[in-house]
Amino acid sequence: VEAKNLERNAIGVDLNPLACLISKVKTNTISKEKIIKIKELCEEIKKDILSLRGQTTLFNFQEQSKTVKDPKFTELNYYVEKWFQSNVIAELSVIKERIDKCKDEQVRDFALVAFSSILRGISNTASGFGNLMISKNPPKRKRIFEKFESSALSMLEKIDAGGKESKGIVIHNKDCREMPFIP
Repeated sequence: VEAKNLERNAIGVDLNPLACLISKVKTNTISKEKIIKIKELCEEIKKDILSLRGQTTLFNFQEQSKTVKDPKFTELNYYVEKWFQSNVIAELSVIKERIDKCKDEQVRDFALVAFSSILRGISNTASGFGNLMISKNPPKRKRIFEKFESSALSMLEKIDAGGKESKGIVIHNKDCREMPFIP
């Protein structure tokens, strides 16, 4: 990110795929057309969430907390239902499904970073510990989409819309010890 700000060439190497995705999104310049597509994606997700909730607006304070038993999550990881409340799983599955359908890679990557940025805050994680622990009495989590939308809009405010292209920045999702150009 600093290399982009200084208009320098850079090579980023990380074994963590999420760290690479975040770096890729932060160092890519997003065109005004892509910003519009990101906002359109948020609107599409909002419609899906309203349908899930049985609402017509996000400001309907008599929210029906619907849940969905999505076999993709339980097959993926046995502990998902322990880490997230059922209404949270339902909204996350709607958001993730819509992101996965997005054909534009740059828009999809941007949305995935926004998605990943809210996960810990909406989980049943007990706060105050360095390591992650499941809270025995987590507070009721609501308004998951609104947190996603807020994260995406906050990221949009910080990006360099239409700025200089960062062609000299390359991100590798590898172990640097296995990269041939590093002695």
